[in-house]
Amino acid sequence: MKHTHKQGMLIAAIVMGCIPLVQAAEPSSKTPTTPASSVPTTIMQTFMKEGSITALDVTSAAPSVQVADKDGKVWTLSIDPLVTTVWKQGIPAKADALKIGDHVKVRYTEKSGKAVAKSIQLIPAPTTSAAPSSTSEPATSY
Repeated sequence: MKHTHKQGMLIAAIVMGCIPLVQAAEPSSKTPTTPASSVPTTIMQTFMKEGSITALDVTSAAPSVQVADKDGKVWTLSIDPLVTTVWKQGIPAKADALKIGDHVKVRYTEKSGKAVAKSIQLIPAPTTSAAPSSTSEPATSY
């Protein structure tokens, strides 16, 4: 099969046009590529604590809240004004709405070894069930 000069030019143009595409697809030794599966991803795990506020500092440059859980363990959590949301009766509130003694549920993440509150929700204090009375009615005999 005999090619004309125009056909030869067309073939050359197609081949030459594809070379830069093939070169671009090949990894360069100058810029190493990293497979997507080996790119680290940051997933912040969220934790939850529930208890009563034992200490509160919302006015300093590094605001924080301390919460004692039902076992008496005290947790100190940072309050980040840009990240932490406070909820009171289902409505967003400011951190200064919190008071020592309030019962709260705190969702937080750990960042650089510190617990940072994501949300602080005021909740009703758990009710303690009354122990049965030690006095009882005298047995009636008929």
